[in-house]
Amino acid sequence: MSATLEDWRTPPHNIWAFHNVDKLIATHTIPKPSNPSPLKDNLKSFDTFTLQQQDFPSPLNFRAFLSHTNTDGLVILHKGAIAYEYYANANATSSKHILMSMSKSLTGLVAGILSSRGQLDLTAQVKKYVPSASKLYDNVTVQEVLDMRTGVKYDDNTHAYRAAAGWNPLRGDEEARTLHSFIEQLDGDVDERRGFNYSSVNTDLLGWILEAASGKGLAELIGEVLWKPMGAESEAWVTVDSEGSPRAAGGFVLLCAMWRGLGS
Repeated sequence: MSATLEDWRTPPHNIWAFHNVDKLIATHTIPKPSNPSPLKDNLKSFDTFTLQQQDFPSPLNFRAFLSHTNTDGLVILHKGAIAYEYYANANATSSKHILMSMSKSLTGLVAGILSSRGQLDLTAQVKKYVPSASKLYDNVTVQEVLDMRTGVKYDDNTHAYRAAAGWNPLRGDEEARTLHSFIEQLDGDVDERRGFNYSSVNTDLLGWILEAASGKGLAELIGEVLWKPMGAESEAWVTVDSEGSPRAAGGFVLLCAMWRGLGS
């Protein structure tokens, strides 16, 4: 099984692609600290735990449920120790796996850390950190970017957005763009009510804001404020575009074992 940029996010190609992303897309490395702190095991039985699926006639035990839902990996922590681990679809503790939109939580954690250190003003306008951002972000604060209350209405599923991130191949004589140029040229509607609207482009902008606020690349920054303090057991990665800008909204790649370290 293999995949290309055309099909890597669709079954069955994603089974291989989700833990071989670095073979398809350029990445930057989040360095491993010199003093890792592995979590201890305190495994527990989930044999009597059952779940009812609407599309299944009878309750499923826990392992059958994970298989039925085509789960790649699951780690359960209890009181700082590993209580349960499950891997399937060619994944294992030592396998890399792309986080997709779980990446947003990682990016948000970094924003919280920088804010607590006084390095990021959540009440500041986006343009303080990224003056060239689209006019759609005029009068939008960093906090509103974090909360996805920017009012910016955009369909994340467009080819242009994914191609700018390096996640889709260019089509024909299509002009190459980058995440930064995409965010600078973003056009569309703005809902002045600023209600919640889930849009990945907000988090990619947030990644740019974090780099501007810290003066460091996102991979280096995460290594400093998260990976080193938590004693990460392994390096990690983030996909980048042709200019080396990170896909903060969905591009982080971790060893499966690292999910448990981050969760603790």
